[in-house]
Formats: sequence, C-alpha cells, structure tokens
Amino acid sequence: MGWKMSTWDCSADIREAIRMLLGNCCMNSKTALNLTISSLLANLMRYPQDRPHIWICLKELGCHHGSLGFALLPELLNTHPYFSAKEPDIEDPAYIGVLILVFNAASCYPTIIPLFPQHTVRHYRYLRGSLPDLVPDLELKSDLGAPAVIPAAYSDSALHLVETAVDKVETVSTCEDLVMVQTVLENTTSELKRLSELSRCVEGVADCSSLYLRCQLLLLKAFRPWLRWTGSSCQSTCLSSSLLVAGSYSLQMLLELSYAMQYGYVTLTVAEQAAVMEIRVLAHVYQLLSHSHILVSSKRESRQQIACLFDRLQLYEKLCQDNGIDMSKSVEPLLSAKERVFSGIGSGSLLQTLQQALEHVAKGFVVQTHHFSPSTRRISAEILLPQRNSEKVVDFVSSLAVAVQLEAVIENVPDTSTVCIQVTFPDGKQLTVRPKASDFKELSKTKHRLRTSVILSHENWSDNCKIQVSVALTYVPDLNESILFNMNEQLEVKTDRTSCWSSKFALVEVCPPVEVRILPKEKVYR
Repeated sequence: MGWKMSTWDCSADIREAIRMLLGNCCMNSKTALNLTISSLLANLMRYPQDRPHIWICLKELGCHHGSLGFALLPELLNTHPYFSAKEPDIEDPAYIGVLILVFNAASCYPTIIPLFPQHTVRHYRYLRGSLPDLVPDLELKSDLGAPAVIPAAYSDSALHLVETAVDKVETVSTCEDLVMVQTVLENTTSELKRLSELSRCVEGVADCSSLYLRCQLLLLKAFRPWLRWTGSSCQSTCLSSSLLVAGSYSLQMLLELSYAMQYGYVTLTVAEQAAVMEIRVLAHVYQLLSHSHILVSSKRESRQQIACLFDRLQLYEKLCQDNGIDMSKSVEPLLSAKERVFSGIGSGSLLQTLQQALEHVAKGFVVQTHHFSPSTRRISAEILLPQRNSEKVVDFVSSLAVAVQLEAVIENVPDTSTVCIQVTFPDGKQLTVRPKASDFKELSKTKHRLRTSVILSHENWSDNCKIQVSVALTYVPDLNESILFNMNEQLEVKTDRTSCWSSKFALVEVCPPVEVRILPKEKVYR
C-alpha cells in the first residue's frame, strides 16, 4: 500500500509520478481496481488542483481494465436491477472521473454499453463535447433508438451554424439602414459567442468570428459620421469631447481585439492574418480623422502620425504581396496618396490630400465578413492553483517576500517561451513574471502544464487587498502603438489601458484572472 500513501504526498511531482505509474499498471482483481479508484477519488477531494492528472489516470485505468470495469459497473454507477437511483450531479469532478473510466473501459469492452442507464447516455453526450481528449467515441443509443451522438455530423452542424451567422451579416453589410446593420452585427456577435461556449468542436472558429464581427461593429460606429448615406458631411473639428473619448476607447478595443485574434489563436491562414491587420489600418485612419486639426496645427505631430500610418500600411501591403493576396479596396485611397505625402510632408496641400484620402476611406467603409478556417483553435489556460473563490489569505511580514504557488494547464500554445504570469494590483499597476523553461511540462501535443511561483513583496502593495493573477501571452506589436494616443494627451482625453502600449512587448490574456487575497503584516520589533 506504499503507492496509496504516496498519492497523499505533499509534493505535487511525487503525486503525479505515482499516478502515471498507476495508469500503466494492470490490476489482477476487481478489488484492487476498486481500491485504486477509491484512493484516487479521495485524493481528488484533498487536492482539487490535481483534477486533470487524476482524470488522465482514470482514463488509462479504464483503457487497461475493460473486463474489471464491467464487473465493477453496478458499484461505480450506483445502479440496481429493480430500483432507480438518484441521477448524479454531472458537475461533480468525482462523478466525471468515474464516467471517464467507465467510458474508456467500454471502448475496449463493448459489453458494458447496453448496461448504461439513460442518464449516463445523456451525460456521455455532454462529456464527449466538453472533454473530447478524455472521453472516447462510443456507439450509444438514446431513448428513441437513435445514436446519442454522431461526432462528425454534430461538428458539421455546428460549423454550418457559424457559416450561416456570418452569411447573414454579409447579406446586410451593404444596406443603407445603419441601425439595422448595427443590430444584426450585435445579435450575430452574441450568437457566435454563445455557440463557442456550447460547442467545443467549433469553439475556436466561432469565437474568432465573433471577435472579428465585433471589430466591424466598432468600426461601423466610428465611421458613422463620415458615411456617405448619412446625409451629412461631418467635419472632424466638430467632434465633441464625448465622441473623442468614445473614439479613443474604440481605438483601444480595436487594437486589443485585433492582436488577440492574431496571437490568441493558432492555425490562422495568411489571408486571415491580413484581414486582421486591415482592422488596425482602418482604426489608424479613424484616429487621424478624428484628430486631423492637430495634424494641421502641429507639423512635428503630423510627421510622426502620418509616418506611423504608412509604416503600418507598408506592413499590410508587404504581407499581401508576398503571399499573393488581393488587398482590400478600402485601403486603395491610402496607397495612391502614399508617395505624394512622403515627397513633401510639410506642405499644406499635401496634408489636404491626405485628409481627402482618409475621408474617402471612411465614406467608402463597408462591413466586411470573413469565414475563418474550421481548424482555428483558441489558446486557452485553466488556473488550478490558486483556486477560484478561495477564502485563503496569503500573509507575509513587511520587508519580506512571499511565494504564491501557481499551477495551470495551457492548451494549443505553440511556444511556451511566450507564456507569462500577469499580476494586477488594485491601483491598476501590473507585474509580469516570466516562468522558467523547466516550469513547463508537456502533457500532450496540445497541452502543457505550468507549475511555478509568483514572488510578491511589500514594495508591490502594502494593504490588505485582492490581487488578480492570470496567464497571458507576450507579443511584439506591429508598431509603437503608444504614438497613436499622443494626440489624446494633447486634448486631455484619457483611457484606462493606454499604458499597456508603452513597452516593447504587449500581453493578451488567455484565461480569466483568479483573485488572491494578500495581507502584508507590520514587522514586529522585540
């Protein structure tokens, strides 16, 4: 029973090594298998952060012990030949672990399948969609005699819903009724976001399509004063301070969402990357349009801002030309004005030419749609430690440091060197921690486990408070994006998160933050 005691070891590495050993063992009796399962479930209660590793161990036990799983089926599922038992809670991690073992045992011992209660068949349908790496494909029958789930058909149906939603926006994109176009965009964005939460097989493509349409919605609201069918020629100098604040927020959101699409998803095609980069070009156009009076009054500012715009345009043009992609018609006025502006940037007539080109882009804006590849996958992370909604307080003495243990499972990350830990304090300051390469362990081709420590000291924060810890990815922006917000500072227009562009690297979060309560104590002198 030494292995049983080792699973209770305080060292996470020892516990994980024992589970890997158990997953590759072959039990010779159902009593041994039952004791092993009971020990693992008890271990799950004591160390809830070990849930992914325990589920993987139960999966391996099920694959290796089909006949013994058949013998233990009444005990594991709590079934009775004459009486109906209460339906278990599908959100219970221990019950999910038992189902993972049973379903994997049934994959190699099909005699188990006819003995499943009807609620187990329904739970299989749910787990097959939410945990496809742990739950195998089984031929189950529902109450009506039809297959409980047909993975390929289910995936095709969900993908068809995504394509239908995008086509709906494309149908109304050229409509002159802006209110209707805006309403369709808002509803479609919500539908795709909800679909990404319900269907794991299209999670990446649905969520990425939702972000892309959300960017189109922000651009539509931003360019609305210049659109030709509004019946008014709005001048940028007439924009009120409230519109400038809203525009600055839209610019911030457009940059964040476009970079999140480009670096928060994998397997994006070059055409999809070009479509995302076009969003930043149009956002840049709006920023210059809404602050064009500053460009006219400040020669130095006009040089910096226009050069920044054409640097971004050159990156977009190079990406399209190198890969044989047709550039969007919306940026053609900028391409024609590019050489003329650089030949004499200080001339008022050329600034007027640029102004006309920018207005031409704004007036010709049409909502774009894009069908992202079904293989698009989102980079995501699940923080296991510290636990969410935990009342545990991390206390430490003033002038000393404390280590907050962090464990997370990261999916679909192509390069672990870009992963970092972001700590946000109540005053908005952020601390970025770079894990060591040895802190990562490859669990599968698409999963990595991160186990590290975040060092906090009294200098970061001195009061009893809650900090937020999250996993993020670092990336290098196309340009120094902080230049775009220089004009906002001249007009005393501020946004909450413009400081995130002040450094060479930027971050995109891949999971919701976890709150941790810290309590620095005063040093006691004796």
